[in-house]
Amino acid sequence: MLVKLKGFISTIRNKIFRFISVQLKRSVKIILRIIEEIFPVPFYSKYKRKILTEVNKTEELRKSQIFTLYQGIEENELFNRIKEEHTRANLLDDKTSKLTLSISFGLAIIGVLSSIFTSKLEGILQLIFFLFSSFTIIYSLFCSILSISSLKTLPFYGYGSQFLIQSKKDKSNIALALICQEKMNIIRQLRNETAYMCIRNSFVCFLIIILVRLIIILIAIFSTVATIYV
Repeated sequence: MLVKLKGFISTIRNKIFRFISVQLKRSVKIILRIIEEIFPVPFYSKYKRKILTEVNKTEELRKSQIFTLYQGIEENELFNRIKEEHTRANLLDDKTSKLTLSISFGLAIIGVLSSIFTSKLEGILQLIFFLFSSFTIIYSLFCSILSISSLKTLPFYGYGSQFLIQSKKDKSNIALALICQEKMNIIRQLRNETAYMCIRNSFVCFLIIILVRLIIILIAIFSTVATIYV
């Protein structure tokens, strides 16, 4: 009886520990996701460095499972896929670069409006408005930098005379070029998403400034009206 009781207690304890462990992992993932949404640029830089490191290690790519799968695709289909990825790369670069002009105008407008909203404020309110105004401009600047960086395009793989010569000698070079080009496009996609998050965060900060400023104005109006009637 005692042995069964010990076994039951041990089972319950293990289940509790397992439940706590799973919940902690979920909480950590949620917290990291929130941090990434608030500060997207460092995470983008981290992922970019990781992908570029993978691309430079061609020998390890040749040993990967995806390389083996790609070698089973016909040569013409591999060339078609590379062309598709080149088209996608140009579209992603174009999509990012178009943000540059709009963000440049946005920065000028935000700078003017922020100075207006922070005027005639004192103490902690002035500090809060200053911080949110700074974050608004910083996020916009990061978005501009990301947009301008698309003008300096990332490497393209699977084109040129040298590639054609290598592909005729060994079909595996076509599969390798496709893998590398896909990874470069992942960086482009991450860059677009990061730029979008910077725009969103900048807009949210500016919206908070406007809402708080409106609340202050409304409170002042109601206080004035109440004083008059009293």
